[in-house]
Amino acid sequence: MTNYVPNESRRIKSKFRIILISGFWVLFGFWVLSFGFPCEAATSIDPSLKWKTLETLHFKINYYDKLEPIAYKLASIAEEVHLRLSPLFRHTPDLKTDVVLLDNTDYTNGFTTVLPNPLIYIFVANMDSNAQPFSYDDWLHFVFVHEYTHLLHLDTVEGSTVLFKMLLGRSFFPNFLNPLFIIEGIAVYEETKFSKGGRLDDPRWQACLRMEALSKDMKSIQQASVSTVRWPMGNVAYLYGSSFIQYLANTYGEEKIYRLSQEYGDYVLSYGIDMAFSNIFGKTLWVLWKDWEEDLIKKSEEKKKNIEKETVTSPKILTHTGYFKAKPVWRSNSSKIYYTSADMDDSSRIKCIDVKTGEENKILEGILYDDSMTINGDILYFTKGDIYKNYYYFKDIYSLNLKTGSQKRLTEGARASDPAISPDGEKIVFVRNNLGTKSLWIMNSDGSGQRKFTASNEEEQYLSPKFSPDGEKIAVAKWVKGKQKIVFVDVNTGIEKLMTTKKLSIEGNPSFSPDGKYLLFESDASSVPNIYAFNLKTSEIYKITNVLGMAGMPNVSSDVKKIAYINYTEKGCDLALIDFDPSSWKKINFDNKKEEYKSVIETDEARVKDDVVLKKYDYNPLPSFLPKFWFPYSYSDENGDHMLAYTAGIDVLGQQYSVLQFGYDWTARRPTYSFIYNNDQFLPQLTFTAGDVAYSYLWDSDTKTYWEREQNLGAYLSLYDNRFLSEFDRQSVSVGYEYNNLSNISSLEGLSNQPTLGKLGGYFAAYRYNSLRSFGYSVAPEGGVSLSIATRLYSKDAGSDYNLTSYTISGSTYHKMFTPHHVLGLSATGNINYGDSFVQSGFSYKNISVRGYPYNYISGSKSAKGSIQYIFPVGYPENGFGYGYLFLDRIYGKFFYDQVGATFGSASIIDWKRTIGAELGLSTINGWGMFPVSVNMGYAKGLDQGGEDEIYFTFSM
Repeated sequence: MTNYVPNESRRIKSKFRIILISGFWVLFGFWVLSFGFPCEAATSIDPSLKWKTLETLHFKINYYDKLEPIAYKLASIAEEVHLRLSPLFRHTPDLKTDVVLLDNTDYTNGFTTVLPNPLIYIFVANMDSNAQPFSYDDWLHFVFVHEYTHLLHLDTVEGSTVLFKMLLGRSFFPNFLNPLFIIEGIAVYEETKFSKGGRLDDPRWQACLRMEALSKDMKSIQQASVSTVRWPMGNVAYLYGSSFIQYLANTYGEEKIYRLSQEYGDYVLSYGIDMAFSNIFGKTLWVLWKDWEEDLIKKSEEKKKNIEKETVTSPKILTHTGYFKAKPVWRSNSSKIYYTSADMDDSSRIKCIDVKTGEENKILEGILYDDSMTINGDILYFTKGDIYKNYYYFKDIYSLNLKTGSQKRLTEGARASDPAISPDGEKIVFVRNNLGTKSLWIMNSDGSGQRKFTASNEEEQYLSPKFSPDGEKIAVAKWVKGKQKIVFVDVNTGIEKLMTTKKLSIEGNPSFSPDGKYLLFESDASSVPNIYAFNLKTSEIYKITNVLGMAGMPNVSSDVKKIAYINYTEKGCDLALIDFDPSSWKKINFDNKKEEYKSVIETDEARVKDDVVLKKYDYNPLPSFLPKFWFPYSYSDENGDHMLAYTAGIDVLGQQYSVLQFGYDWTARRPTYSFIYNNDQFLPQLTFTAGDVAYSYLWDSDTKTYWEREQNLGAYLSLYDNRFLSEFDRQSVSVGYEYNNLSNISSLEGLSNQPTLGKLGGYFAAYRYNSLRSFGYSVAPEGGVSLSIATRLYSKDAGSDYNLTSYTISGSTYHKMFTPHHVLGLSATGNINYGDSFVQSGFSYKNISVRGYPYNYISGSKSAKGSIQYIFPVGYPENGFGYGYLFLDRIYGKFFYDQVGATFGSASIIDWKRTIGAELGLSTINGWGMFPVSVNMGYAKGLDQGGEDEIYFTFSM
C-alpha cells in the first residue's frame, strides 16, 4: 500500500452529513404536548406485551391484554368527546386518531402529537395525589378531553396552508407556532368546561394564580410562551394560559377562541400571532395579556380582602427556598422534622431540619414526590421510584435507619407508596397502584405478608393512610367519582366509615394528633385550602388556619405542642410551624343541606353508547409506520447542488422507525441516499443502516479537491439504557457488522498521492455508561460520570480488503464547586488504530482540530485529548420576542485548559499541544420550544509551536 504523507488529505465537511443530523433531529424531536405533570418512564415498551386494537368511527385504541376493559371504556369516551369538540373546532383529522394506553409507570401523564400521525398517549395511573387532590369524576374522560383538544387544535390546517399539506404531506401544522400558553390554555379551558373538576374550578389552581397575582412580580408573557426556572416552572403555561383563555372567553365570547384555531391554521395569511389576535379580538396579544393581568390582579386583591376579614395565620417559616416541599413527619422527641424537598438546584431528596436551630441536612436523594413518610424509633419508612425490569417505572417502599444510614428495600415492583407504621411497629398500611386504581394494602414491617386490606372497587383511589394512636383504626383519603373524602377503616373488620358527610369539599392528608383526640386534615371547604381538625369524640370540625395561599399536609409533634405543615406562597411550598392550640381554632357550623353531586358524564345527553367499537384485531404497526410527509433538502456532489428528499416513519408504539434521505444526480446517473431502520419490538434492539454518499477531500496540500463515493451497510444489536447501579444511571451495549466500499469519483490521474480504495468490512462493539445529572439551574452536568468504549475490527476474514483495528475511549466527570451551579469538568478521549494505513482521513487516522491552532492542525493514528473546564452561570435573562420565537434562556461562562496530541509512531513520541482560553455561551430556546440553540464565543491561545490567538464562534442545537 502507498505510505501516508502526513496532513496530505482532509475531508471537507459534507452538507449531506449535516442534513443527516438534522433529519434525526426532526424524527426524534416530534413535538409532543403533555398533560402537565412530571412523568418518569422506562426506556421503552416491554417487548413481551401483546398489543390489540379497537377501532371506532374516529379512533384506534391500542392496548395490551390487561388493559382491555379500560380500552373499551375509552372507546366510548373518545367518540363522545369527539362529538362535542369537533363541531366547536370545526375540524376532524384526515386520519383516525391513534390512542395508546399504557400502565407502565406510577406517575400519571398524557401527551399528544400530530406529526406524523394524530396520536394520543394516556398513562392510566390516576392523577390524584397528596399534593394535588382532584374532584374530576373520571380520569380517562378528564385527560382525554385535554389531549383531544390539543389534537384538534394542532391538527387544524386551513386556507393556503392546505397547499403545503397537499404537496408535502403531514409536515407543517401552523398551530404548533402558537405560544405554549395558548396551546395549553385552550386545553385546560376545555377540560374544565367538559369534565367536572377541571383545573380552572379547582381552589388549589386558583390559589396558585392568586399568589402569582399578589406577588406583584408575575411571569412575563415570554416566560409563559416557553418556560421558566422560576416557580411554578413549566406549569406557568398551563396556569397563566388557562386563566388567560378563560378571560378571553368571558370577555369576548367563547366562539372567538375556536376561531383562533381556524385563523392561525392559515398561518401564511394570518401574518403571525399578533395579527391573528387583532383580526379576531381587535387588540394585539400583548394588549390583551396586559388587560388580563389587570383583571386577575383586581380579582385577587378582592379575594385577599375577603380572606383578611378573619385573622390571617402567621406561621414560623422553617424553610425559605420555595419550590416543592411535602409530607413533614416528626421525630419522636419533637426536635426534628423530616420532609421531601425538590427544586431546580438539586435532585429531589429527603431532608431533616432542627426545629430550634433551623439547621438542615440532606438525608438521602432519589426519585421522590409527595408520598407519605412515617417514623418508628430510628427507622424512617418512605417511598421512592425506580426502574423495574428495565421497562417500568414503579414506586416501592424502603426503610432507612437514621442512626446507621443503612437503607433496605421492603417491596420490589409492588407499585407501593404512602407507608404508615402501626403504633406497635409491627404492621405497615400502604397504597398500591394497578390499572388506574390505588387500593389499600397492609404488610409486616419487614415487607412480608403483603395483602389487600379493603375490598376497593375499580377506579377508587386511596391516599395517605394513617394509623390512630391506639392502633384501632386507620384514617385515609378516599376518592370515588369526583369526591375525595376522609374515611375511617376499622383495623379488625375493614369496615369503612365517612369522617363526615358535611358540605361537599375535597379532603386530604389526614393526620392524628398523638393524644388521639383530633384528626387533622386539609380541605378547600372555604374555597381556600386550609387545615382543619375533626374532634374524634364529638365529631365537631374546627378551622385551624386561614391563609392567602394554601395550607396542607399537617402533622402534629409528638409532644402535642406544634403543628408542622406545608405553606404555599408565590415562591412555592415551604415548611411552616404553628402552635397546637385548640382554644384558638374556629368551630365550623354547617347547614343541613345534603351534598349535591352531578356527574357531567352520567347526565350528558351527547354521551355515546358503549357499543361504538367497529372491530377488534391484533395491532398492526404498518399503517402508522408508513411515511406521511417529506421535506426537500439540498446537497452537493462533484456536479453541483441537487435536491434531496427527506422522509421518516414511526409506528404509534414507537417500536419501529425509519429515516430515508434520497437524491439522484442525473448527470452522474448515481443515487445519493441514507437509510436507517430501527426495530424495538424485540430484545435486543435491531438496527439496519445503508448509505451511498459522495464525499470531498482537500488533496495534495490542499491544491486539489478529490471526490469519493462511499457505500455502506450496517447491522446492529443493542441492549440500551439499562439501569445499572442506581436510579440515576444507564448503560448500553451494542454489537454489529459494518461494510464500506470506497471508490473514486474524481480521476486518479494527476494525484501525487493515490487514495485508498476498496472494501472495508468488519465488526463493531461498544459500551456506554452515563450517570451525569443536571438540574433546572444547571449550565453543565453537576455530577456523575460518562464513559464510552468502542472498537472496530475490520479484517479480510470479514469480507474486507484491509486489516484495521481501532479502539476509542472517552470519559468525563463533573464536580460541584462551593458556589451554586459552578462546576469543574474533567474529560479525556483516546483513539488508537492498528493495521493497514489509509490515505484518506477518518479511517486509520484522524485529523484533529485544536482550539488555538490552525484547523485540523495535528493528525495521527494514535491521539489523545484531555480537558479541564470551569463552568459557571452568568445569568438567566428568560426574555425574548415573538412570544416564543426567540427566547434567551441562560448565559454561562467557561475557562478551559486543553491538551491534545497525536502521532503516527509510538505513543511515547506523541506531539502534545496545549491551549488555555475562555468562553461565553448563550442558550436560547427558539421556534416556540422546538429549536434550542447554543451560541458560544470564545478566545483560545495555543501555548506550543504552531499556536495562535484565536477568537471563535460556534452554534449547536
